[in-house]
Formats: sequence, structure tokens, C-alpha cells
Amino acid sequence: MSQITIELSPELEQELVERAEESGQKLEEYARAVLEQSLKPGEADARAAFERSLVRRTPEELERMIQEQGVKTVSRLEDLAWDFWPEDESADEFLDACRR
Repeated sequence: MSQITIELSPELEQELVERAEESGQKLEEYARAVLEQSLKPGEADARAAFERSLVRRTPEELERMIQEQGVKTVSRLEDLAWDFWPEDESADEFLDACRR
């Protein structure tokens, strides 16, 4: 087996370490598994990769989460509107914040 060295940002490295710990794997094992999963032949479709990573929950689990979190039913689309972005900030600042 060959080895490669990849430079990571501190944030990405921390995220990788945390996910490896959560999965109970060594960092190297977890990183290799992530790469292998993302490079499987015929699975270049980003949406398919995203869907594979989703946590699946039963209807019962979802109902319990709704009760625990106190989620309320929305009956009007207008109820979801929220003026959350300061008027004095540009669209570029908004996009930068989303990327962070």
C-alpha cells in the first residue's frame, strides 16, 4: 500500500479527528474509508454521495424528536419569513458568512 501526504487546514483536520473518534476508528483508517467511499467507481454523482451520508430515521424517531424539540406546524409560508441579514452588509459578506 502506498502513502500520500495531504496538507489540511486546522479546521478540516479537527473535523476529521472528531469524526474518526465518533466512528471509533483511527484517524488514518477513517480518512482512507472516506476516500474509498467517495471514489467508488460509478458513484461520481454528488447527490448520491450526499444521500448515502444522510442519517436515516424511522417515523417513530421523527415523531419523538418533534415532541422533544417542541416543533410547531407551519400553516402559512409567510410564517417562515425572517429578516435575518443586516441591511448594511453586502451580498458578498453574506456569501462569505455562508462559506464559513
